[in-house]
Formats: sequence, structure tokens, C-alpha cells
Amino acid sequence: MSNFADNFVNLYAIVRLVNAVLPGMRAAGGGRIVVTSSTVGLVALPMLPVYCTTKFAVEGYIESMAATYAPVGIHFSLVEPGPVGTPFGANALAAAVEAPAELAGVARLAKIRATSCRPRKTRPSAPSTTCGPSPTPSRSSCT
Repeated sequence: MSNFADNFVNLYAIVRLVNAVLPGMRAAGGGRIVVTSSTVGLVALPMLPVYCTTKFAVEGYIESMAATYAPVGIHFSLVEPGPVGTPFGANALAAAVEAPAELAGVARLAKIRATSCRPRKTRPSAPSTTCGPSPTPSRSSCT
């Protein structure tokens, strides 16, 4: 069960940080909060349900905050990088509970996906801009 609670830092840390900076931004009359999440907040991966849950929660939280605070000049940007060549995916799967026999094929595919990611060449991207108040956060998907 600790894995379940440990993963929720993905949401709780963002909520605490946003709550810490909002008073100053309100006093200043506006600002922008940039949050990094993951594409698994849009499309879930097999064998990582709790991690995906927290990233979907971040997505909903930021979308709601963007709609709430746009009228007062506080904007939110959500950066959702895709797979990155690090040991994270393999480590997450290694820590997961053994899959039942009927899910062995799914578990094998998830492990292949997690360990086969290669770093991609970086490409320059234009900064995210908003023309007037926007009810949804600006997004950058780095895949």
C-alpha cells in the first residue's frame, strides 16, 4: 500500500506549491504557473495504474485551476513530456506486484515499452503563449 501513497506525491506536491504561490500572484495581479506532468495523464499505460491515476489527477487539477484563475490574470501551463530514456519505467515495473498469469503478455509488453525508450534529439519549440484569458491551460507535449 505504500506504493499507492508514495505515488500521490505527484499530485500533492503540485497542490501545495500552487497554494503557496497563489497569494503572491494575486497580489501582483497575475502570473503563470508551469507544471510538468506526463503524457500518461492523457493516455494510461498498462501495469502502472496508480502512477497513471496521479497524472490524470494533475491534468484535472491544472485544467480546473486554469479555468478558475484565468479571469484574474493567473495562467497555467502544463508540460507533458513523452517517454524519456531513463531507468524510471523499468524501475517502476520492477517494483510492481507480479502480474497474474492471464496478464503475462500485457506485463511483457509494458516492460518492453519501459525499457526500449531511446533519448530523442531535442528540437526547439516555440514558447507557449495565450491571447487573452484562456479557460484551459496551455500545453506542451514533448514526444
